[in-house]
Amino acid sequence: MEKFILNDIFSDICGEKGFSLEKINNVSCTNHIHMHAEFVIVTEGTLNVLYENEMYNIHCGEGMFFMPYEIHGYITSESNTSIIIVFNPNIIEELCGYTKLAENHFVIKQSIINLIDDFSSDSMIDTINIKSILYALFSLLNSESEVFKNIPSNDSLCRQALYFIDKNYNKNITLKSAADALNCHYAYLSRVFSENTGYSFTTYLNRLRTVYSLKDLKNNNMNITDVAERNGFSSLRNYNRSFMKYMHLTPSEYRKKIAFH
Repeated sequence: MEKFILNDIFSDICGEKGFSLEKINNVSCTNHIHMHAEFVIVTEGTLNVLYENEMYNIHCGEGMFFMPYEIHGYITSESNTSIIIVFNPNIIEELCGYTKLAENHFVIKQSIINLIDDFSSDSMIDTINIKSILYALFSLLNSESEVFKNIPSNDSLCRQALYFIDKNYNKNITLKSAADALNCHYAYLSRVFSENTGYSFTTYLNRLRTVYSLKDLKNNNMNITDVAERNGFSSLRNYNRSFMKYMHLTPSEYRKKIAFH
């Protein structure tokens, strides 16, 4: 069975339109993280989805949604077909003010699959067409699980912190330096950040560094100590500890594993 591999997980896959829709057979992709929102909908077979260190079996007629900066990946163990929609979250006004949703798994209606199939890639240039698909998906997700219920909405500061981390993760940054840059007290930033993301500042920073390091591990000319330093880790020991926590293997083991794919 031939697998479709998403090779460069850090490229701007949305392009200029801020939206992409791909129908893919047997998708496979290592854990990754990006600034876009993402839907995956399985239309044939079963797809194994990795989400925040948990494995989900998504069957035909089901889907999942990922907010920006959430770790996710795909594993194909049997033949399947999936629709993957990646988009700039600013397209959907209702997403503004949220960094985490109450529920992201849903059963997809055939009418929505038909709606998606009706649009060719050329027609996606039309903003109205793009929004019609996204709002249909969110309407379904919200009607089944009240996805937006009880989610902290005062997260402007949190979004600024996420942006700060994304731009400075490879530097020697701390909660206090982030707070200084954002002109707030570090204790207040810590509380707002954990309330909106479910993670402490340090935990989120290290997991982002770990996932961003995956791309560098593909370069066999770069030794692992240099990979750790390039991605902001203060020592190889700290990098190994973080990598084991989030990827469940060492950087060396990961490098050997991807060499056979």
